[in-house]
Amino acid sequence: FDLKAAPEDYRELVGGDFNLIQGNLQALSAAGERIVLRVPLVAGGNLKPELLELVLSQRTLPGVEGVDFLPYHRLGVGKAARCGLAEPDWSQLAEPPPGLVAGWREAVSRGGKSV
Repeated sequence: FDLKAAPEDYRELVGGDFNLIQGNLQALSAAGERIVLRVPLVAGGNLKPELLELVLSQRTLPGVEGVDFLPYHRLGVGKAARCGLAEPDWSQLAEPPPGLVAGWREAVSRGGKSV
């Protein structure tokens, strides 16, 4: 299950309704489904403490078995142009610092203690 941004940033960064996403996640949890949270991390985008707080709060839902942090990479740059689409402005986006990703992974493994 993808968690792409904190609630306050969701509409701007993703273009959707966070409440719908949250409702879907809660419905999956209530239905007893097995869930892995997938969290893209993009410096210059969603990489904010509020996103980590969201992940930590959702990590405790019944059925959530793990969290996969997906650090941004530049492998997709140029793909839109190759598909005949307008290329987004990638200049503000960057890979997250490796130490930060490791810290977030540790925070999740500790259940949010010592964040």
